[in-house]
Amino acid sequence: MQKYYKLSFKNYVLITLYIISIITLLTEGADFKTLIITKIIGLTYFIIFTLRNIIHR
Repeated sequence: MQKYYKLSFKNYVLITLYIISIITLLTEGADFKTLIITKIIGLTYFIIFTLRNIIHR
């Protein structure tokens, strides 16, 4: 049985944050402290979103 998803505002925000977290993991930063903080935040959101929405479904 195939499930269709409606693109609501909540889903749009979640997907946008997921894409931003992937981009932050791939980009480089000028300041080392900012680079580490963005990598940690991006990786944390990426792991949480992946486990919650993709693997557990």
